[in-house]
Amino acid sequence: MKNELKNYYEILDLSLDADMKALEKAYKKAMSIYGQDSAAIYSLYTEKEKEMKVSNIKEAYHTLKDPEARRLYDRKLDNMSAALSEDSNLKSELAVSDEVGLQDCLVLKKPLAVMEAGDPLAAEHYRILYTKLEQIHMNNNDNVFALTSAIKGEGKTTTSLNLAYIISEEFRKKVILLETDLRKNSIAENYLQPFRGSGLVDVLSGRADLDEAIYPLSDSNLYVLPSGMSVRNSTELLASPKMPQIIEILKSEFDYVIIDCPPVLPLADMNVLSKMVDDVLLVVQAGKTHKDLVAQAIKALSRGKVAGFILNGTEKSAKNYYYY
Repeated sequence: MKNELKNYYEILDLSLDADMKALEKAYKKAMSIYGQDSAAIYSLYTEKEKEMKVSNIKEAYHTLKDPEARRLYDRKLDNMSAALSEDSNLKSELAVSDEVGLQDCLVLKKPLAVMEAGDPLAAEHYRILYTKLEQIHMNNNDNVFALTSAIKGEGKTTTSLNLAYIISEEFRKKVILLETDLRKNSIAENYLQPFRGSGLVDVLSGRADLDEAIYPLSDSNLYVLPSGMSVRNSTELLASPKMPQIIEILKSEFDYVIIDCPPVLPLADMNVLSKMVDDVLLVVQAGKTHKDLVAQAIKALSRGKVAGFILNGTEKSAKNYYYY
């Protein structure tokens, strides 16, 4: 796995001015993610990697907990920051490379299931789902995952949003959620506060540049490229030469590209998109989707692109947020 150099605040996902209460809370959260009880983490990392992560978390916590040790550590960080700022050329390059997502933030209408105030069991299942994607990524270097379903109403948008959020927040990956259902716009309509701005349709139509249509999600590390306005000629736009170019740019700029796609049946949109992505995940509603429809959907997709299935809405809980 790629080694990531992080300071103690980043390890604990903590702000520099965090007080002791926030430190204790961050430490408990980090240990709950990487501790012995997390089936997701322990299916992904080797024993040595697990021990190293837990060791780093404990070292960060004990340093920041001690006022004098924290003061010396903060001084060390300040010195490192000052050394970097002296290199004006490097500073300019970073300013350019970080321009993506500098527009106004998008705001959620309501909390997601994987958020802190949501459902812990749901969050754990999403962690397990992430580990499956990370294993695919490590084996094949795939990082563009399209989520679709045989028909509408099977929870693919909810799955896409929660999955992208937990990967960006808990696993500290640079993630973008791309909405390609150009006829329905489910993410913007059902999950986001109203906003004015460009979207994927504007980029494909030549009315906006790509960086003008990418927005950070408020209070998170997640970026979103919404579809924008609804259109009837969705297949024509998605089949344009610009679409694979957009995906290639996002693939190179982000650790993970999660694509919320239109359903496979009866539209041709997903057949077009499946040729551009690394892997397709098919969301199936438990007790609803007939197996013949699932078979038709698989047949309609590009050969070899279906990496797995996500079973949604099992009866283990009435909250319908559990994925396998």
